[in-house]
Amino acid sequence: MSYNWSSYKKEYSKIIRLGLPILVGQLGMIVVAFADNIMVGRYNTDSLASASFVNNVFNAAIFACIGFTYGLTPIIGALFSQKENNTIT
Repeated sequence: MSYNWSSYKKEYSKIIRLGLPILVGQLGMIVVAFADNIMVGRYNTDSLASASFVNNVFNAAIFACIGFTYGLTPIIGALFSQKENNTIT
């Protein structure tokens, strides 16, 4: 099976352009959590444990919300392709 890069180049560039904001947002969240842990870690060990726990709790909530929106994407796409734009209110 031969792979022809030039035939898919436009599609890959579109996908990268769509996914780049999500990538930057998630990297930003990781960097902020890391910086928080560094700053709190200089204070004392108990505070570091608390800050790390809270960061994990917030990440779990954010991942749940992201998973919910990823689940809605195919449903909304199917309704949009059927010209049923006002079905979900």
